[in-house]
Amino acid sequence: MANNSPALTGNSQPQHQAAAAAAQQQQQCGSGGTTKPAVSGKQGNVLPLWGNEKTMNLNPMILTNILSSPYFKVQLYELKTYHEVVDEIYFKVTHVEPWEKGSRKTAGQTGMCGGVRGVGTGGIVSTAFCLLYKLFTLKLTRKQVMGLITHTDSPYIRALGFMYIRYTQPPTDLWDWFESFLDDEEDLDVKAGGGCVMTIGEMLRSFLTKLEWFSTLFPRIPVPVQKNIDQQIKTRPRKIKKDGKEGTEEIDRHAERRRSRSPRRSLSPRRSPRRSRSRSHHREGHGSSSFDRELEREKERQRLEREAKEREKERRRSRSIDRGLERRHSRSRERHRSRSRSRDRKGDRRDRDREREKENERGRRRDRDYDKERGNDREKERSRERSKERRSRAPEIPTIDQAYSKISNSITVEWATVPGATSYLLTAKDGNTVVETMVANSPGTVTGLKAATLYQITIRSISPAGRSQASPPKQAKTVLAAPILQVSSPSSDSILVQWEAVYMAIGFSVSIMQANGLGRIWKENTTNTSLTFTSLDSGTLYTIKAYAWNANGTPGDDSTCNQRTSPGTPANIQVSFDSGALKASVSWAPTEGAFNYTVMALSDSSRLSCSTTFSSCIIYSLQCGTKYLISVSASNDAGSSRSTSAVTLKTVACAPGRVAIQEDPPGHLSVAWSNVDLGDYYVAFVKSDDGLEVHCNTSLTQCNFLSECGFTYFISVFAYNKAGQSPLGDVFNYTTAPCCPSDINPVLVSSDRVEIVWSPVRGAELYETKAVDGFNVVECNDTAPACTLSALECDTKYNITVYSFSEVRGGNTSCTSQFITTAPCSPEIKNISKDDFSMINVRWQSTNDEATYTVTAQGENGLHQCSSTGESCILGGLPCGSVFSVTAVAETPAGRSLPSYSVPLETGIWTVGTGALTYVTVLQSHTGQSKCHTHQNHCLLGCITCGINYTVAVKAVSATGLTTDCAYQSYSSSACCPLGVKLYRLGPNGIRIHWQASRGSANYSTDLYGSKGIFTCAPSAGLSFCDVTEIPCGDVYTVMVSPVAETGLKLTFCPKKIYSVTCSGSTLGMEIKATVFDDCKKEGEWKILLLDEFTTKLLASCCKMTDLLAEGITVVENIYKNREPVRQMKALYFISPTSKSVDCFLRDFGGKSENKYKAAYIYFTDFCPDSLFNKIKASCSKSVRRCKEINISFIPLESQVYTLDVPDAFYYCYSPDPSNGNGKDTIMEAMAEQIVTVCATLDENPGVRYKSKPLDNASKLAQLVEKKLENYYKIDEKSLIKGKTHSQLIIIDRGFDPVSTVVHELTFQAMAYDLLPIENDTYKQTDGKEKEAILEEDDDLWVKIRHRHIAVVLEEIPKLMKEISSTKKATEGKTSLSALTQLMKKMPHFRKQITKQVVHLNLAEDCMNKFKPNIEKLCKTEQDLALGTDAEGQKVKDAMRVLLPVLLSKNHDNYDKIRAILLYIFSINGTTEENLDRLIQNVKIENESDMIRNWSYLGVPIVPPSQQGKPSRKDRSAEETFQLSRWTPFIKDILEDAIDNRLDSKEWPYCSQCPAVWNGSGAVSARQKPRTNYLEDRKNGSKLIVFVIGGITYSEMRCAYEVSQAHKSCEVIIGSTHILTPRKLLDDIKMLNKPKDKVSFTKDE
Repeated sequence: MANNSPALTGNSQPQHQAAAAAAQQQQQCGSGGTTKPAVSGKQGNVLPLWGNEKTMNLNPMILTNILSSPYFKVQLYELKTYHEVVDEIYFKVTHVEPWEKGSRKTAGQTGMCGGVRGVGTGGIVSTAFCLLYKLFTLKLTRKQVMGLITHTDSPYIRALGFMYIRYTQPPTDLWDWFESFLDDEEDLDVKAGGGCVMTIGEMLRSFLTKLEWFSTLFPRIPVPVQKNIDQQIKTRPRKIKKDGKEGTEEIDRHAERRRSRSPRRSLSPRRSPRRSRSRSHHREGHGSSSFDRELEREKERQRLEREAKEREKERRRSRSIDRGLERRHSRSRERHRSRSRSRDRKGDRRDRDREREKENERGRRRDRDYDKERGNDREKERSRERSKERRSRAPEIPTIDQAYSKISNSITVEWATVPGATSYLLTAKDGNTVVETMVANSPGTVTGLKAATLYQITIRSISPAGRSQASPPKQAKTVLAAPILQVSSPSSDSILVQWEAVYMAIGFSVSIMQANGLGRIWKENTTNTSLTFTSLDSGTLYTIKAYAWNANGTPGDDSTCNQRTSPGTPANIQVSFDSGALKASVSWAPTEGAFNYTVMALSDSSRLSCSTTFSSCIIYSLQCGTKYLISVSASNDAGSSRSTSAVTLKTVACAPGRVAIQEDPPGHLSVAWSNVDLGDYYVAFVKSDDGLEVHCNTSLTQCNFLSECGFTYFISVFAYNKAGQSPLGDVFNYTTAPCCPSDINPVLVSSDRVEIVWSPVRGAELYETKAVDGFNVVECNDTAPACTLSALECDTKYNITVYSFSEVRGGNTSCTSQFITTAPCSPEIKNISKDDFSMINVRWQSTNDEATYTVTAQGENGLHQCSSTGESCILGGLPCGSVFSVTAVAETPAGRSLPSYSVPLETGIWTVGTGALTYVTVLQSHTGQSKCHTHQNHCLLGCITCGINYTVAVKAVSATGLTTDCAYQSYSSSACCPLGVKLYRLGPNGIRIHWQASRGSANYSTDLYGSKGIFTCAPSAGLSFCDVTEIPCGDVYTVMVSPVAETGLKLTFCPKKIYSVTCSGSTLGMEIKATVFDDCKKEGEWKILLLDEFTTKLLASCCKMTDLLAEGITVVENIYKNREPVRQMKALYFISPTSKSVDCFLRDFGGKSENKYKAAYIYFTDFCPDSLFNKIKASCSKSVRRCKEINISFIPLESQVYTLDVPDAFYYCYSPDPSNGNGKDTIMEAMAEQIVTVCATLDENPGVRYKSKPLDNASKLAQLVEKKLENYYKIDEKSLIKGKTHSQLIIIDRGFDPVSTVVHELTFQAMAYDLLPIENDTYKQTDGKEKEAILEEDDDLWVKIRHRHIAVVLEEIPKLMKEISSTKKATEGKTSLSALTQLMKKMPHFRKQITKQVVHLNLAEDCMNKFKPNIEKLCKTEQDLALGTDAEGQKVKDAMRVLLPVLLSKNHDNYDKIRAILLYIFSINGTTEENLDRLIQNVKIENESDMIRNWSYLGVPIVPPSQQGKPSRKDRSAEETFQLSRWTPFIKDILEDAIDNRLDSKEWPYCSQCPAVWNGSGAVSARQKPRTNYLEDRKNGSKLIVFVIGGITYSEMRCAYEVSQAHKSCEVIIGSTHILTPRKLLDDIKMLNKPKDKVSFTKDE
């Protein structure tokens, strides 16, 4: 146990001595450090904790059960504030015992395993102790603790407050806390299950005097402190009430009497008086009975008091009976006296004799007493005389009994008391040094002496008459001085004690024990000046006591100090790696006595660490492909422990590098990469540009894939190991060679040219055609899939090949060739001879033995022909005297030759004909020559290169062979198509088209064709790019860049590109990214994002968590909740400018405590009031790095739909309560500011107009918006918009179209939200188990079908099946929705691919399940009432007859009947009070009648009928509709009229002076030039922004998309305060005439 000790003894000191020493003021203990008692926390509001700040000094078993209790971990975890915990105590606590009743079995267990001490077995820990520890975790202030112990609602709140003090406060402060409550008479039952009632005062006295509390122990109170408390309690006897009067009862006297009555035990042979009493010294000092037995006595006392009260009542009740019995007995005695009166006389005489004798005896006694009193008086007189004599004389000399020293600076003297002495003077003399001390009685102590010194001690008695002579001297020697200790902990299980040598000391005794009094005491004797104790508990506070002894073995004074051992090595190291964030979470078992933990992660190239006070820590910034050795060490004020054995962590492998892609042979793609460290295997992903993706899983560094021509492949390679997937590396693209044309078709073959065409092939940007005859090569290059090969040799067989080329990959040289033979050469007529008068023999030179020759003689009298395969033929039947032109033509299967030169023939008379018969055309340039020979007046020349200037020569040849030359200079071929057309994203909705300019053109035009419109841009001269700044995302566009001729003609033969514009982030998301995240982004730095309620919704609508991670956001937290500080990271606050949000921010940075984060970046969604800004500036300006207003105060629900998220605006805008005026004005101001942020985000300053009737809400809001728009663009220096743009903002009251809000809509989205319980866009599907699916814009299928009619959706479900099924079998017959759903679920191969399809199948099935039973019949009635006509177009004559079947049906609920009644009232433009009452009574909806009547507050006629006619509607009878969906929302008419400029300016006025084309009149000033195309200019690229006060329906949202699709040049953006469903709207309307407590949405809430 100890080192450096020559002598060891087994003596051990009682533990209470060490505990007392630990509580005394400690001495300075050198470098090892001493622990001084905690400074009392009675000053200030901060309440320091005493003892173990982690366990609250609770018993380990109780603490373990608390921490593992579901009640503490789950329910109490939700309680964050002091007041919530107090409320929980009030409702849940019924006793203050540590365990619930009957939950612990302690029978048969003894000693340390018994139930008394609470360390053996566990049970169900009580609610009270769980809440007590919860209070400890809140770190209560002094004010909060005072609030607990003085609480008036429940005594259990007070009891837990006092327990908190008993466990956490220093023992020296307990009396100050409890003193004023020791007589508190408030009762409470402290025992689980009841049966132990005591007052608060009795409980506190037990806290101060007893160590046990039921089956646990309180923290020990040091002996000196305990003695002081006992003395204080003796002076404060407990006050009790007896019969209405207060009395006192001295508990200690009763305890003494109880002890005196009980027999005294003899010492047990098993227990020695010298044996350590461990924990029992409190019981020995304060009564031997345990706390449980004391409680039993208290119960017995209360029982006896109750029995005494019952006896008293019984005595009073029987008193009347006793009086009657007494009267009867007295009468009986009277009769007895009358009978025995004679006997009484005799007795009286005897009595008189006795009395005389007694009187004589009394006389004699009085004489004796008188004599005695005289003697006493004389004795008293003599005593008084003796007292006077003593007072006049000096007191006697006292005699010293003994003098001894226990402390090195004092000697204690004992003597016999001297009569008359009032005090004594002690004198200690050492040579010339004299020390005197005045004391009151024996024993007395002389202090201020020197250690180890022999003194002469005398004493004098002192009285009023003087002092006596000095007593005979007595020698006494002070004990040795206490050694001055220096302690330290060299290891976790040892303490080194060192001291300096003490004068006269020959040896030293050193003892050590735990400071809390537990465990045994080790005592060692040594002659050295140092000693090491080993085998100690790690992390434990020990008390060390040491003293020296002299040669006589007399112990000297002792000194005491505390030293904690360094903590032990942490155990159970667990490492969890997060591959996505490259961080590791390290956890371990807590080590006793550890104040701090340090985690080290070491690799060959880096050293990372983190420190914490908890049992887990996160190491950030780990490197991929690295092996780390992770170790944990604990530390406290004594030092650090040894590091744990290193745990190996292998991170994910780095992304493979040196990726090489090769296609050899064509059709086989080889991907190779370099090997990476820690990579177990690799997965290569190859995705083609048509969306098809394949992958390869291998442990090698190469994969082979099949490829197709003309595709661009995107290739990425990941490495995998047990830790997960490597980070994303570079994504490579590889474009394969273009495909070869396969359907080459010659469309014209002549003697010197061939025209061929083919189908365009994938990937080809240029085609090269080669014709080879063995010696000569003729080429043709063109971007079009056609070519004309000219200047060929006649009657020649050519090998023709068409090659495809691309800019990226070059040419595909593997294309196959095709043989084509040109037509035969023209024959040459040699002579013409006349065999007969009418028979002409024509001879020619044969050029092809297989050709058939045809000779034609054409003259004025007709045409004559002859044919032959030889070299001559005879023309017969020619008339005489005629002139003919004779030509010959050769024809083979390859084609027909050009005619030969004509030879004139005159029958009878021969003449030479004149005029041109054939032509030869030659195109000459520096690139070559092209020739054409034809008998027509035009010629088609091939192999012309684009963008080249040619010299054109035409030669005319007559019939006789004469030629005439004419030249036409400077013919230019058309401009070449540009090469290398590429597209780039330009912002959220922009595209940049870039190309390489080609020969022959300086001007180009770019067209983009998509389903959402056609977009055109033209660059400035000399530029090779142009930008389309506003293009809808989520569409596929066909892009064509065309050269423009000088005449302005656009050439449209150039190849097209296909480009997909994805919605990777909405416009709002890009705005937030650019304004917020990019503003404070720093490479490699992570931040924490804090949001309030509004910005949480805003960010969720346009960003995903992956987007935030890409911007360096690692944690997203709610600003209103309690958060742990992360001081090494910066915080980004994206909040609304409200007092609540700003106050939460100031709690993080403006308090007295240390800031929670390293720095703050603040971004407000709207204008921040000066008061809030100044508040931030005054509190924490140094911590704020940014403070901006980004003007985004709305939520984008869809690509063309937004909401302000203020549903309470409906109440304040339409409620008739006049007290809501302030709330309405506040709502109007807030909505106007939000609408301005919508316009600013769209970069528009629109003209504001509104619907003037019937209410003025739209007018007021429009005026506010106009004013705020003007102010905004005035102060926004960055904006280029200073005037009005071509967009419009229309503001409408909700009452403009009541029908659309209540009619059943059968388009997919509206139907689903109306019939199904979809909350927050989340659809819960029950597919065996409940699943959730979010209906959002990222779901392409949802966007595609949400606005389609349910019938169309049902028709498309089999098509979806065909698209995702691996088999191509068509679905036969009628397939039900359930069967289709089950079929899809049984396809495990496609389970991941069909997740979204299954969601929409289930959604459609649920809609139809709701629709079929009841809604289908109801829809026909609603449509007839809404339109006033039936499905055949016939007018509804009696609306009530149409309505009644719905009202009488039992299949419809009240909501559906109310909707039908409203449609009936809307159709007749209001009804009478009598008719309305009858409808309400028949349907029995009296409680819901306000759902109908309150529509009048929206300006909708209900009662009485309106005299004004209903607004006219567009005739849409020609449009294709479904019978149950004939109604068209009124908003569609308004949108179309606004775009076409047909809105009446009186009904729809503007808020400011606007151009004439806006106001609907079309009038133009006579001084202005009429601009007929101005309307189209304004519509092109403009926006129509609509805002509806009081909510919009899903059908109205659909109309915005439909109108935008029909009018591609104008985009409709629609929004409102919130989104409506019919049921929500009816509930809101019902509340309009009810009072509202307060405004739920204010600017500075």
